Amino acid sequence: DDGFAITLPDAPKPHADATLPEFTVYSVSLPGNAMLSLRVSHQGRDCAATLAQLKDGALKGKSGIDPSSVKNPSIDGNQGLEYKYTLSRDGGSSDRFYCVNGRFYAFSMRWLGTQAPPPSVEHVVASFRLLNTGHAGGPQ
Repeated sequence: DDGFAITLPDAPKPHADATLPEFTVYSVSLPGNAMLSLRVSHQGRDCAATLAQLKDGALKGKSGIDPSSVKNPSIDGNQGLEYKYTLSRDGGSSDRFYCVNGRFYAFSMRWLGTQAPPPSVEHVVASFRLLNTGHAGGPQ
């Protein structure tokens, strides 16, 4: 229903985000002491403006973000944003965002014990694919 497919080790239990109810959250535990959540917004967004605002904050090091980790992944020709940040000294964390035809996808990944994400995290994120990019939720 949210316009994507992804390969996960277990079936997620989609639910409304407690603080941002316009988002549906898909969360799973992954091998390697990792957690992954994918949030999908149901409000149309201006993709260019949303990603630019996130990138500006990331490059300024807001909320513990490592500015040197900022990357610009893309999916099916749609730009995205990714960065790493510090939650604790016990592991790592990163976020990746895509915005496609007004629909916003936000990955949050957390892992324990290493600075690099375990292969399970990379595998799940790499499996993400768009099914219906014709969503008319807002400006591109």
